[in-house]
Amino acid sequence: MNDGTATRGWIVFLEAFALAAVVAGFPLVAALSQIIDMPSQPFSIAIRGVTALFCAVLLIVSVSPNRNAIWWWTMAACLGFWLAYVLRMTNDTLLKSYSLFYEPSSYWLWAIGGSIIPLFGLARGRYQLKDASHYFNWCFVFAFGAALLALPNLSTTVQSDYGAYDGGRAALTALNPISLGHLGVQLVLLSLWALFLRPDQKLLLGKLMFSVALVVGVYLALVANSRGPLVSLVIALLFAVMASNLRSKYWIVGLILAGAVAFVPIVTLVDHIAGTQIYERLLGSSQFDEVSTLGRIDLYASAWSQFTKFPLTGYGLEDPVFGGYPHNLIIEAFMATGLFGGLLMITILILTVVASYRTLRRVPAFGWLALLVIQQIFAAQFSGTISQATILWGVVGALVSVYSLVAINGRPRNAMVEVSSRNDPGLARGGHLARSPMA
Repeated sequence: MNDGTATRGWIVFLEAFALAAVVAGFPLVAALSQIIDMPSQPFSIAIRGVTALFCAVLLIVSVSPNRNAIWWWTMAACLGFWLAYVLRMTNDTLLKSYSLFYEPSSYWLWAIGGSIIPLFGLARGRYQLKDASHYFNWCFVFAFGAALLALPNLSTTVQSDYGAYDGGRAALTALNPISLGHLGVQLVLLSLWALFLRPDQKLLLGKLMFSVALVVGVYLALVANSRGPLVSLVIALLFAVMASNLRSKYWIVGLILAGAVAFVPIVTLVDHIAGTQIYERLLGSSQFDEVSTLGRIDLYASAWSQFTKFPLTGYGLEDPVFGGYPHNLIIEAFMATGLFGGLLMITILILTVVASYRTLRRVPAFGWLALLVIQQIFAAQFSGTISQATILWGVVGALVSVYSLVAINGRPRNAMVEVSSRNDPGLARGGHLARSPMA
Protein backbone atom coordinates (compact mmCIF):
# COMPACT_ATOMS: atom_id res chain seq x y z
CA MET A 1 0.00 0.00 0.00
CA ASN A 2 1.51 3.33 -1.02
CA ASP A 3 1.46 6.41 1.16
CA GLY A 4 -1.32 8.03 -0.87
CA THR A 5 -3.62 5.03 -0.41
CA ALA A 6 -2.83 4.83 3.31
CA THR A 7 -3.53 8.54 3.76
CA ARG A 8 -6.80 8.25 1.88
CA GLY A 9 -7.76 5.28 4.08
CA TRP A 10 -7.24 7.30 7.25
CA ILE A 11 -9.24 10.23 5.88
CA VAL A 12 -12.13 7.91 4.95
CA PHE A 13 -12.04 6.50 8.48
CA LEU A 14 -12.11 9.99 10.01
CA GLU A 15 -14.99 11.02 7.75
CA ALA A 16 -16.98 7.83 8.35
CA PHE A 17 -16.55 7.81 12.14
CA ALA A 18 -17.25 11.53 12.48
CA LEU A 19 -20.38 11.30 10.34
CA ALA A 20 -21.67 8.24 12.21
CA ALA A 21 -20.94 9.87 15.57
CA VAL A 22 -22.82 13.00 14.51
CA VAL A 23 -25.80 10.95 13.33
CA ALA A 24 -26.14 8.48 16.21
CA GLY A 25 -23.17 8.81 18.54
CA PHE A 26 -25.07 10.33 21.45
CA PRO A 27 -27.97 7.80 21.39
CA LEU A 28 -25.40 5.01 21.22
CA VAL A 29 -23.50 6.12 24.33
CA ALA A 30 -26.74 7.02 26.14
CA ALA A 31 -28.06 3.51 25.62
CA LEU A 32 -24.69 1.96 26.48
CA SER A 33 -24.40 3.90 29.74
CA GLN A 34 -27.81 2.63 30.82
CA ILE A 35 -26.92 -0.96 29.93
CA ILE A 36 -23.81 -0.87 32.14
CA ASP A 37 -25.53 1.31 34.76
CA MET A 38 -23.11 4.22 34.67
CA PRO A 39 -23.71 7.99 34.37
CA SER A 40 -24.07 9.03 30.74
CA GLN A 41 -22.32 12.39 31.04
CA PRO A 42 -18.71 11.11 30.76
CA PHE A 43 -19.65 9.01 27.71
CA SER A 44 -21.49 11.94 26.15
CA ILE A 45 -18.57 14.30 26.66
CA ALA A 46 -16.18 11.70 25.25
CA ILE A 47 -18.14 10.98 22.06
CA ARG A 48 -18.79 14.65 21.36
CA GLY A 49 -15.17 15.52 22.09
CA VAL A 50 -13.85 12.84 19.75
CA THR A 51 -16.33 13.89 17.07
CA ALA A 52 -15.25 17.52 17.32
CA LEU A 53 -11.59 16.48 17.24
CA PHE A 54 -12.01 14.32 14.12
CA CYS A 55 -13.97 17.09 12.37
CA ALA A 56 -11.33 19.64 13.33
CA VAL A 57 -8.67 17.38 11.81
CA LEU A 58 -10.72 17.10 8.62
CA LEU A 59 -11.09 20.86 8.54
CA ILE A 60 -7.29 21.21 8.63
CA VAL A 61 -6.02 18.31 6.52
CA SER A 62 -8.65 18.10 3.78
CA VAL A 63 -7.57 19.77 0.56
CA SER A 64 -10.74 20.94 -1.11
CA PRO A 65 -10.87 20.09 -4.83
CA ASN A 66 -13.19 21.85 -7.25
CA ARG A 67 -16.62 22.51 -5.78
CA ASN A 68 -19.88 23.43 -7.44
CA ALA A 69 -22.05 26.50 -6.90
CA ILE A 70 -24.32 24.87 -4.31
CA TRP A 71 -21.34 24.13 -2.05
CA TRP A 72 -19.99 27.67 -2.29
CA TRP A 73 -23.35 29.34 -1.75
CA THR A 74 -24.26 27.04 1.16
CA MET A 75 -20.91 27.50 2.87
CA ALA A 76 -21.08 31.28 2.37
CA ALA A 77 -24.59 31.34 3.87
CA CYS A 78 -23.47 29.14 6.79
CA LEU A 79 -20.44 31.32 7.45
CA GLY A 80 -22.54 34.50 7.37
CA PHE A 81 -25.21 33.05 9.63
CA TRP A 82 -22.79 31.68 12.21
CA LEU A 83 -20.88 34.97 12.32
CA ALA A 84 -24.18 36.71 13.12
CA TYR A 85 -25.03 34.07 15.74
CA VAL A 86 -21.59 34.26 17.39
CA LEU A 87 -21.97 38.04 17.62
CA ARG A 88 -25.33 37.49 19.31
CA MET A 89 -23.78 34.98 21.73
CA THR A 90 -20.97 37.39 22.51
CA ASN A 91 -23.44 40.15 23.27
CA ASP A 92 -25.86 38.07 25.34
CA THR A 93 -23.39 35.94 27.29
CA LEU A 94 -20.49 38.36 27.82
CA LEU A 95 -21.66 41.94 27.42
CA LYS A 96 -25.24 42.07 28.67
CA SER A 97 -25.96 41.67 32.36
CA TYR A 98 -29.33 39.90 32.27
CA SER A 99 -29.47 36.23 33.22
CA LEU A 100 -30.18 33.53 30.67
CA PHE A 101 -32.36 30.48 31.18
CA TYR A 102 -29.47 28.26 30.06
CA GLU A 103 -25.85 28.48 31.16
CA PRO A 104 -23.92 30.94 28.95
CA SER A 105 -21.05 28.45 28.61
CA SER A 106 -23.40 25.83 27.17
CA TYR A 107 -24.15 28.07 24.20
CA TRP A 108 -20.48 28.33 23.32
CA LEU A 109 -19.73 24.63 23.83
CA TRP A 110 -22.66 23.45 21.74
CA ALA A 111 -22.31 26.08 19.03
CA ILE A 112 -18.54 25.73 18.51
CA GLY A 113 -17.83 22.10 19.37
CA GLY A 114 -21.18 20.55 18.50
CA SER A 115 -22.26 22.53 15.43
CA ILE A 116 -19.71 24.79 13.76
CA ILE A 117 -16.71 22.44 13.76
CA PRO A 118 -18.70 19.39 12.53
CA LEU A 119 -20.46 21.52 9.89
CA PHE A 120 -17.32 22.89 8.28
CA GLY A 121 -15.16 19.84 9.00
CA LEU A 122 -17.54 17.43 7.26
CA ALA A 123 -18.16 19.98 4.50
CA ARG A 124 -14.43 19.83 3.70
CA GLY A 125 -14.55 16.04 3.29
CA ARG A 126 -13.39 14.40 0.05
CA TYR A 127 -16.16 11.83 -0.37
CA GLN A 128 -15.98 9.35 -3.25
CA LEU A 129 -18.62 7.11 -4.77
CA LYS A 130 -16.52 4.00 -4.24
CA ASP A 131 -16.61 4.64 -0.49
CA ALA A 132 -20.36 5.33 -0.27
CA SER A 133 -21.21 1.99 1.33
CA HIS A 134 -18.41 2.49 3.86
CA TYR A 135 -19.98 5.71 5.14
CA PHE A 136 -23.42 4.11 5.17
CA ASN A 137 -22.24 1.06 7.09
CA TRP A 138 -20.76 3.18 9.87
CA CYS A 139 -23.94 5.22 10.25
CA PHE A 140 -26.15 2.14 10.13
CA VAL A 141 -24.08 0.26 12.73
CA PHE A 142 -24.18 3.23 15.10
CA ALA A 143 -27.95 3.70 14.69
CA PHE A 144 -28.85 0.00 14.83
CA GLY A 145 -26.51 -0.60 17.76
CA ALA A 146 -28.07 2.28 19.68
CA ALA A 147 -31.56 0.98 18.95
CA LEU A 148 -30.76 -2.57 20.07
CA LEU A 149 -29.14 -1.32 23.28
CA ALA A 150 -32.10 0.94 23.97
CA LEU A 151 -34.83 -1.69 23.54
CA PRO A 152 -34.44 -3.57 26.86
CA ASN A 153 -34.31 -0.38 28.94
CA LEU A 154 -37.21 1.63 27.58
CA SER A 155 -39.50 3.08 30.21
CA THR A 156 -42.57 5.32 30.26
CA THR A 157 -41.97 6.36 33.86
CA VAL A 158 -41.12 10.02 34.38
CA GLN A 159 -39.22 11.14 37.46
CA SER A 160 -40.07 14.64 38.72
CA ASP A 161 -39.65 16.71 41.86
CA TYR A 162 -43.12 15.58 42.90
CA GLY A 163 -42.52 11.87 42.38
CA ALA A 164 -42.75 9.35 39.55
CA TYR A 165 -45.63 9.01 37.12
CA ASP A 166 -46.43 7.26 33.85
CA GLY A 167 -45.97 9.72 31.00
CA GLY A 168 -47.12 7.35 28.25
CA ARG A 169 -43.94 8.01 26.20
CA ALA A 170 -40.96 5.67 26.10
CA ALA A 171 -37.49 7.05 26.81
CA LEU A 172 -34.16 6.28 28.42
CA THR A 173 -32.68 8.07 31.41
CA ALA A 174 -30.36 10.10 29.16
CA LEU A 175 -32.42 10.00 25.96
CA ASN A 176 -35.72 11.86 25.92
CA PRO A 177 -38.73 10.71 23.85
CA ILE A 178 -38.04 13.14 21.01
CA SER A 179 -34.44 11.99 20.58
CA LEU A 180 -35.53 8.34 20.86
CA GLY A 181 -38.17 8.92 18.21
CA HIS A 182 -35.65 10.46 15.84
CA LEU A 183 -33.29 7.54 16.39
CA GLY A 184 -36.10 5.25 15.28
CA VAL A 185 -36.78 7.41 12.23
CA GLN A 186 -33.09 7.39 11.28
CA LEU A 187 -33.08 3.61 11.42
CA VAL A 188 -36.25 3.42 9.31
CA LEU A 189 -34.80 5.70 6.64
CA LEU A 190 -31.45 3.90 6.52
CA SER A 191 -33.19 0.52 6.29
CA LEU A 192 -35.67 1.56 3.60
CA TRP A 193 -32.87 3.04 1.51
CA ALA A 194 -30.89 -0.21 1.84
CA LEU A 195 -33.92 -2.32 0.91
CA PHE A 196 -35.41 -0.31 -1.95
CA LEU A 197 -33.27 2.65 -3.02
CA ARG A 198 -29.78 1.19 -2.95
CA PRO A 199 -28.32 1.05 -6.48
CA ASP A 200 -26.18 -2.07 -5.97
CA GLN A 201 -27.16 -5.69 -5.38
CA LYS A 202 -28.31 -6.84 -1.95
CA LEU A 203 -27.83 -10.35 -0.60
CA LEU A 204 -30.60 -12.18 1.23
CA LEU A 205 -28.80 -11.90 4.57
CA GLY A 206 -28.52 -8.17 4.14
CA LYS A 207 -32.22 -7.87 3.28
CA LEU A 208 -33.12 -9.83 6.41
CA MET A 209 -30.95 -7.63 8.62
CA PHE A 210 -32.35 -4.41 7.18
CA SER A 211 -35.90 -5.75 7.51
CA VAL A 212 -35.32 -6.42 11.21
CA ALA A 213 -33.80 -2.97 11.61
CA LEU A 214 -36.83 -1.46 9.87
CA VAL A 215 -39.21 -3.11 12.35
CA VAL A 216 -37.08 -1.98 15.30
CA GLY A 217 -36.96 1.56 13.95
CA VAL A 218 -40.72 1.74 13.47
CA TYR A 219 -41.23 0.43 16.99
CA LEU A 220 -38.94 3.06 18.53
CA ALA A 221 -40.51 5.85 16.48
CA LEU A 222 -43.96 4.82 17.75
CA VAL A 223 -43.24 4.12 21.43
CA ALA A 224 -41.45 7.46 21.74
CA ASN A 225 -44.89 8.94 21.07
CA SER A 226 -43.54 12.22 19.70
CA ARG A 227 -45.24 13.97 16.83
CA GLY A 228 -42.12 15.69 15.40
CA PRO A 229 -40.24 12.48 14.51
CA LEU A 230 -43.33 10.92 12.91
CA VAL A 231 -44.03 14.03 10.81
CA SER A 232 -40.39 14.20 9.69
CA LEU A 233 -40.55 10.49 8.76
CA VAL A 234 -43.60 10.98 6.55
CA ILE A 235 -42.06 14.02 4.86
CA ALA A 236 -38.76 12.21 4.26
CA LEU A 237 -40.56 9.21 2.72
CA LEU A 238 -42.64 11.42 0.43
CA PHE A 239 -39.45 13.26 -0.53
CA ALA A 240 -37.79 9.92 -1.37
CA VAL A 241 -40.67 8.96 -3.63
CA MET A 242 -40.64 12.34 -5.35
CA ALA A 243 -36.88 12.69 -5.76
CA SER A 244 -35.71 9.17 -6.58
CA ASN A 245 -35.96 7.92 -10.17
CA LEU A 246 -35.41 4.28 -9.22
CA ARG A 247 -38.39 2.07 -10.04
CA SER A 248 -38.03 0.33 -6.68
CA LYS A 249 -39.31 3.51 -4.97
CA TYR A 250 -42.85 2.27 -5.60
CA TRP A 251 -42.29 -0.32 -2.88
CA ILE A 252 -42.06 2.63 -0.49
CA VAL A 253 -45.35 3.96 -1.87
CA GLY A 254 -46.91 0.59 -1.09
CA LEU A 255 -45.48 0.60 2.43
CA ILE A 256 -46.80 4.13 3.06
CA LEU A 257 -50.30 3.10 1.96
CA ALA A 258 -50.16 -0.12 3.99
CA GLY A 259 -48.92 1.79 7.02
CA ALA A 260 -51.74 4.31 6.71
CA VAL A 261 -54.35 1.57 6.55
CA ALA A 262 -52.87 -0.43 9.43
CA PHE A 263 -51.81 2.54 11.57
CA VAL A 264 -54.57 2.31 14.18
CA PRO A 265 -54.24 -1.49 14.75
CA ILE A 266 -50.44 -1.16 14.92
CA VAL A 267 -50.63 1.72 17.40
CA THR A 268 -53.15 -0.18 19.53
CA LEU A 269 -50.87 -3.23 19.60
CA VAL A 270 -47.79 -1.15 20.50
CA ASP A 271 -49.73 0.60 23.29
CA HIS A 272 -50.64 -2.82 24.69
CA ILE A 273 -47.08 -4.17 24.48
CA ALA A 274 -45.14 -1.11 25.67
CA GLY A 275 -47.67 0.51 27.99
CA THR A 276 -47.59 3.72 25.97
CA GLN A 277 -50.43 6.11 25.14
CA ILE A 278 -49.81 6.65 21.44
CA TYR A 279 -53.44 6.39 20.36
CA GLU A 280 -54.60 8.87 22.98
CA ARG A 281 -51.85 11.37 22.22
CA LEU A 282 -52.06 11.21 18.43
CA LEU A 283 -55.65 10.28 17.71
CA GLY A 284 -57.61 10.71 20.93
CA SER A 285 -58.39 14.39 20.35
CA SER A 286 -57.75 17.25 17.94
CA GLN A 287 -54.06 18.22 17.88
CA PHE A 288 -55.07 21.89 18.09
CA ASP A 289 -56.81 21.23 21.41
CA GLU A 290 -53.74 19.51 22.88
CA VAL A 291 -51.99 21.49 25.62
CA SER A 292 -48.45 21.02 24.27
CA THR A 293 -49.56 22.06 20.77
CA LEU A 294 -51.19 25.24 22.07
CA GLY A 295 -48.10 25.96 24.16
CA ARG A 296 -45.83 25.54 21.14
CA ILE A 297 -47.96 27.96 19.11
CA ASP A 298 -47.69 30.49 21.93
CA LEU A 299 -43.90 30.04 21.87
CA TYR A 300 -43.79 30.72 18.13
CA ALA A 301 -45.94 33.83 18.47
CA SER A 302 -43.90 35.22 21.36
CA ALA A 303 -40.55 34.65 19.64
CA TRP A 304 -41.79 36.20 16.41
CA SER A 305 -43.07 39.24 18.29
CA GLN A 306 -39.56 39.78 19.70
CA PHE A 307 -38.19 39.82 16.15
CA THR A 308 -40.78 42.37 15.00
CA LYS A 309 -39.67 44.70 17.80
CA PHE A 310 -36.02 44.49 16.65
CA PRO A 311 -36.17 43.40 13.00
CA LEU A 312 -32.62 44.42 12.06
CA THR A 313 -30.65 42.96 14.96
CA GLY A 314 -33.08 40.51 16.51
CA TYR A 315 -33.97 40.43 20.20
CA GLY A 316 -31.64 37.84 21.73
CA LEU A 317 -30.77 34.20 22.28
CA GLU A 318 -33.83 33.50 24.39
CA ASP A 319 -37.46 34.51 24.42
CA PRO A 320 -38.06 36.82 27.42
CA VAL A 321 -41.66 35.67 27.98
CA PHE A 322 -41.23 31.89 28.12
CA GLY A 323 -37.46 31.63 28.49
CA GLY A 324 -35.30 29.47 26.27
CA TYR A 325 -35.83 28.87 22.58
CA PRO A 326 -39.02 28.62 20.48
CA HIS A 327 -38.41 25.07 19.15
CA ASN A 328 -38.31 26.25 15.54
CA LEU A 329 -34.98 27.05 13.88
CA ILE A 330 -36.33 29.55 11.38
CA ILE A 331 -38.25 31.57 13.95
CA GLU A 332 -35.30 31.35 16.35
CA ALA A 333 -32.93 32.59 13.65
CA PHE A 334 -35.05 35.70 13.12
CA MET A 335 -35.44 36.21 16.89
CA ALA A 336 -31.72 35.83 17.63
CA THR A 337 -30.04 37.38 14.58
CA GLY A 338 -32.67 39.57 12.94
CA LEU A 339 -33.65 39.80 9.29
CA PHE A 340 -30.14 39.13 7.97
CA GLY A 341 -29.63 35.92 9.94
CA GLY A 342 -33.18 34.71 9.37
CA LEU A 343 -32.90 35.04 5.61
CA LEU A 344 -29.53 33.28 5.68
CA MET A 345 -31.09 30.39 7.61
CA ILE A 346 -33.84 30.06 5.01
CA THR A 347 -31.20 30.18 2.26
CA ILE A 348 -29.19 27.39 3.91
CA LEU A 349 -32.25 25.15 4.20
CA ILE A 350 -33.41 25.77 0.62
CA LEU A 351 -29.97 25.07 -0.85
CA THR A 352 -29.69 21.92 1.24
CA VAL A 353 -33.10 20.65 0.12
CA VAL A 354 -32.04 21.24 -3.50
CA ALA A 355 -28.80 19.32 -2.92
CA SER A 356 -30.76 16.51 -1.24
CA TYR A 357 -33.17 16.26 -4.17
CA ARG A 358 -30.38 16.12 -6.73
CA THR A 359 -28.39 13.62 -4.65
CA LEU A 360 -31.31 11.20 -4.45
CA ARG A 361 -31.97 11.60 -8.14
CA ARG A 362 -28.43 11.53 -9.51
CA VAL A 363 -26.33 9.87 -6.81
CA PRO A 364 -28.53 7.17 -5.21
CA ALA A 365 -25.48 5.62 -3.52
CA PHE A 366 -25.62 8.59 -1.12
CA GLY A 367 -29.41 8.81 -1.07
CA TRP A 368 -29.53 7.71 2.56
CA LEU A 369 -27.62 10.85 3.56
CA ALA A 370 -30.10 13.03 1.67
CA LEU A 371 -32.99 11.40 3.56
CA LEU A 372 -31.31 12.02 6.92
CA VAL A 373 -30.87 15.68 5.96
CA ILE A 374 -34.56 16.05 5.08
CA GLN A 375 -35.51 14.40 8.36
CA GLN A 376 -33.34 16.78 10.36
CA ILE A 377 -34.48 19.91 8.51
CA PHE A 378 -38.11 19.25 9.36
CA ALA A 379 -37.33 17.89 12.82
CA ALA A 380 -35.68 21.23 13.63
CA GLN A 381 -38.94 23.04 12.92
CA PHE A 382 -40.68 21.14 15.72
CA SER A 383 -38.01 20.87 18.39
CA GLY A 384 -34.45 21.86 19.18
CA THR A 385 -32.38 25.00 19.05
CA ILE A 386 -29.80 26.44 16.67
CA SER A 387 -26.73 25.83 18.80
CA GLN A 388 -27.74 22.26 19.70
CA ALA A 389 -28.97 21.07 16.30
CA THR A 390 -25.76 19.07 16.03
CA ILE A 391 -27.09 16.34 13.73
CA LEU A 392 -28.57 18.86 11.32
CA TRP A 393 -25.40 20.91 10.95
CA GLY A 394 -23.19 17.84 10.58
CA VAL A 395 -25.27 16.12 7.89
CA VAL A 396 -25.76 19.42 6.03
CA GLY A 397 -21.99 19.81 5.76
CA ALA A 398 -21.49 16.23 4.59
CA LEU A 399 -24.39 16.33 2.12
CA VAL A 400 -23.38 19.50 0.26
CA SER A 401 -19.83 18.20 0.02
CA VAL A 402 -20.98 14.82 -1.30
CA TYR A 403 -23.23 16.39 -3.90
CA SER A 404 -20.63 18.96 -4.91
CA LEU A 405 -17.86 16.44 -5.52
CA VAL A 406 -20.01 13.78 -7.17
CA ALA A 407 -21.82 16.34 -9.32
CA ILE A 408 -18.45 17.40 -10.72
CA ASN A 409 -16.59 14.08 -10.81
CA GLY A 410 -19.18 11.28 -10.57
CA ARG A 411 -19.86 9.40 -13.82
CA PRO A 412 -20.44 5.71 -14.63
CA ARG A 413 -16.97 4.32 -15.15
CA ASN A 414 -17.29 0.64 -15.78
CA ALA A 415 -19.31 -1.78 -17.83
CA MET A 416 -21.04 -3.24 -14.80
CA VAL A 417 -22.68 0.10 -14.06
CA GLU A 418 -23.53 0.69 -17.71
CA VAL A 419 -25.30 -2.67 -17.91
CA SER A 420 -27.12 -2.04 -14.62
CA SER A 421 -28.08 1.42 -15.82
CA ARG A 422 -30.11 -0.04 -18.64
CA ASN A 423 -32.19 -1.92 -16.08
CA ASP A 424 -32.54 0.99 -13.66
CA PRO A 425 -32.30 4.53 -15.04
CA GLY A 426 -31.47 5.93 -11.60
CA LEU A 427 -28.15 4.11 -11.62
CA ALA A 428 -27.08 5.80 -14.82
CA ARG A 429 -26.76 9.04 -12.92
CA GLY A 430 -25.42 7.57 -9.73
CA GLY A 431 -21.86 6.70 -10.62
CA HIS A 432 -20.10 3.36 -10.20
CA LEU A 433 -21.27 0.72 -7.80
CA ALA A 434 -20.50 1.23 -4.13
CA ARG A 435 -18.72 -1.52 -2.23
CA SER A 436 -20.96 -3.12 0.35
CA PRO A 437 -19.29 -5.38 2.90
CA MET A 438 -22.46 -5.57 4.99
CA ALA A 439 -24.88 -6.70 2.32
